[in-house]
Amino acid sequence: MKIQFLKLKNWIILSLMGALGLGSCQHQKNVVKEEKEPVEGPKPRNEAVLLYGVPPRNFQENNIKDDDRPRPEEKQPTPVMYGVPTVNFQVKGRVVDEQGKPVKGLRVTLLSSDVDIDGIRNPQNEFYQGYIDRASDTTDDQGSFQCQTSDRPWERQRVAVIDIDGTKNGHYEEQVLSVEFPEPTGERQGWNQGTSAKEITITVKRK
Repeated sequence: MKIQFLKLKNWIILSLMGALGLGSCQHQKNVVKEEKEPVEGPKPRNEAVLLYGVPPRNFQENNIKDDDRPRPEEKQPTPVMYGVPTVNFQVKGRVVDEQGKPVKGLRVTLLSSDVDIDGIRNPQNEFYQGYIDRASDTTDDQGSFQCQTSDRPWERQRVAVIDIDGTKNGHYEEQVLSVEFPEPTGERQGWNQGTSAKEITITVKRK
């Protein structure tokens, strides 16, 4: 009887220890499991923050605007340049009268396509005066002249002849000639297509 009581006692003790041991292991497992799980931190707000380390454009925090924050360098659009091809037109030659004698004191102007004869005849502003100084020449004792201008690559240009000294060297009629120029040659730079030169002889009539 005593032996059976001891066995029963031992069985009860072992059962209790087993129950306590299972509970302790389960608790340890829970603790280990909790330690293995990473501590959750603040999640990225969006891909912009994750990629560049800066908030998106519409993000505001602590009253700080996104424009005040440094942003990654953005690619700028490629500049587009516009232009018009030009040619350096040069004309030289002589002005003679109907008898073939050289005429002195006449203004010869190589007119650009955007310059009118009225402005050259009666310059009343700085634009025309500057153009005359650049694109005109006055015939010398031999009736020789040489002038040039830069213009769009037309095949023909206008050459104006105006008597500017009155009757000092004879009084001659005004002329505006259409002169055909050859294909430009020489070095091209940027929009400039080179130089087109022409040599002519102009015959003027007395008034």
